[in-house]
Amino acid sequence: MRAVVDWKGQIVTMADRAYLTEAMPMCVIWGRNDQIIPVRHAGNAAALAPSARVEVLPNAGHFPHKDHPQRFVRIVNDFIRTTDAAAYDREDWRALLAAGPRIVPLQAEAAEAPIAPVHVMSTGA
Repeated sequence: MRAVVDWKGQIVTMADRAYLTEAMPMCVIWGRNDQIIPVRHAGNAAALAPSARVEVLPNAGHFPHKDHPQRFVRIVNDFIRTTDAAAYDREDWRALLAAGPRIVPLQAEAAEAPIAPVHVMSTGA
């Protein structure tokens, strides 16, 4: 734990590798009341991986799959149903890794406000 969290908060992020998500579908499901990793980090994920689907569940904490299993399953099933699978191509991955990010990645700092909008689900089940 000390390797990724210090007195300022979480110090390890996906910021330097987020460009790799362009090649794969990604769904992020966050609990609005997460006390471990604040929901504002969902905004950072949305900004770093713009093609990702980001869902925030109200009345859910760090384990939204336990707090609202039916909603969670609905989101995952919908994501699978509406999203094309990634196509793996060894040469494409090599080129992507060799080129690196096209822009300097935003750094998702601890305690930073969201830097992109996120989709917030309604409170209705």
